[in-house]
Amino acid sequence: MKLTTEPGVLAGAVRFAARALTARAAYPILGGLKITADDDGTVEVSAFDYQTSARARTEAEVSEPGTVLAPGRLLAEITARLPRQPVSLAEDGLALALACGSTRYRLHLLPLDTYPELPELPAPAGHADPAEFAAAVRQVVIAASRDDTLPALGAVQVTFAADAVMMVATDRYRAALRRLPWQPSGGQLPPPVLIPAAALAEAARAAADDRVSLHVLTGGDGTPAVTGFRCGGQAITTRLTAGDYPDMAAMIPAGFSATATADAGELAEAVKRLAVVAARETRVRLAISPGQIELAAGSGDEADGTDTIGCELDGDPLTIAFHPRRLLDAITATGSGRVRIALTTPAKAALITPADDGQDDDAGLACRHLLMPIRSAG
Repeated sequence: MKLTTEPGVLAGAVRFAARALTARAAYPILGGLKITADDDGTVEVSAFDYQTSARARTEAEVSEPGTVLAPGRLLAEITARLPRQPVSLAEDGLALALACGSTRYRLHLLPLDTYPELPELPAPAGHADPAEFAAAVRQVVIAASRDDTLPALGAVQVTFAADAVMMVATDRYRAALRRLPWQPSGGQLPPPVLIPAAALAEAARAAADDRVSLHVLTGGDGTPAVTGFRCGGQAITTRLTAGDYPDMAAMIPAGFSATATADAGELAEAVKRLAVVAARETRVRLAISPGQIELAAGSGDEADGTDTIGCELDGDPLTIAFHPRRLLDAITATGSGRVRIALTTPAKAALITPADDGQDDDAGLACRHLLMPIRSAG
């Protein structure tokens, strides 16, 4: 293999593929980046750890096509620091020779013959706008569980319909629901799938200017096994999570006794200020009354604090308490200048949604965040 390209192009492809490298690979070869140069002038850099794969295709001057497996993290560090001059890669026996200006490297190659084959993406099930896709994923994955003992809750449930994809995530204490418009490709719609939240977040970060295509690969028994996302020359695949998922939409109350509307920035800053005196798992209490929300946190043993912001209240006054980080996540996830908090009782979940004009909450296009309160110990 022998090729020449621009350092920024190479660094971008390497950086993207390196997203699939695990910190502690089970096998040394899984710490490698596979570089394939074709005689048509395309180069693909890819990584695969049997769970997640990432690949980036770009153009280069290829004088000798071929494939090598280079040390991944080392190559990523090298390409991130190259001078702004053309860079050449050449297979040199058991090493990869890299030259850029006066800089020279030799990287010992990893054995290619035992490297696993990456999953090949089938025809797309449909396409979504990259900006809408990235925004929807960011709003939802924030509610996914980080508890490794609950793998199903560490995933996002994705349900496909004719006009939209419904994304739901929950960690049992909160849930985020977001409806993403998409254009199906015309075939049979895939069944609901559970996509690991971390892989879905990586796909959102990769979304650029081109449409994002969604792919579902089925196993030998016809059930979904792998999902993939492609945007331009970049693609990510991930193995789907197995397990049952709770029906979070059914847990949204049918009606509310009170609705408070406040400036999202003011509320978020007040929560941040009081979180300083709220010990781990300590609640922030919101006393909601006509014209204001009074926030309080702290036990009084070491420190406590209060703050007050304005609000509009439709309904009866109510006091409710939340975990400060989860409350802050819900506020910021709305992506709105104003936030609406719909309440029933201090012991039941609140629904937090954007309150800006033009937000279509009923259609589910805006993010809906269901947040469980923290009950008083007394």
